[in-house]
Amino acid sequence: MKTVGVLTRIDELNNKSIHYIPSDIFYKLKDKANVIIIPFAMQDEFKDIISLVQQCDGIILPGGDDIYSIETELCKYLYENDIPTFGICLGMQTMACAIEGNLGSVGNLNHKSQETYVHDVTLKKDSIIHKIMNKDVINVNSRHKDCVVSTKLNISAYSSEGIIEAIEDPNKKFFIGVQWHPENLKDEYSNKLFNYFISML
Repeated sequence: MKTVGVLTRIDELNNKSIHYIPSDIFYKLKDKANVIIIPFAMQDEFKDIISLVQQCDGIILPGGDDIYSIETELCKYLYENDIPTFGICLGMQTMACAIEGNLGSVGNLNHKSQETYVHDVTLKKDSIIHKIMNKDVINVNSRHKDCVVSTKLNISAYSSEGIIEAIEDPNKKFFIGVQWHPENLKDEYSNKLFNYFISML
């Protein structure tokens, strides 16, 4: 069984900072891959984080609130060393920024909702993600106020408003980021995405 590293996010609990990974990511990987938790914001040196990464066959960058410089540095390392990388929401935004990208504001609350499904995403027909889904348009959830406005990675999906919803590099084993949260969806397209990631480890 392959091993996937999942970066932690940081939250406050009882006035203390805690590291956590979204439980739904763990359940998507259950019985398909071993999981190593990578506390990327720890005070250790970058080489210590890399030592954990090197025990993994692939990395997931989950959603969250803030991009840390050490995570951007890690994204560059994953990219340069062709380590399969799956970015979700903030994870996708971090991937974009690491590869000469920039973020902007969505400008409204249309993409920040707790509803199970929020809007459609159109997948570019020549993209890897279109190949994975075998579908032109899928319906997704959406919980973000910022968005990618530029990156040197290929843009492979848009919302109807023109917001970038997926990025990728087809020359890598798996270097794909999506703006939505497939770990929270139980549909066939979310399963296809996780299964394809695991198959490329």
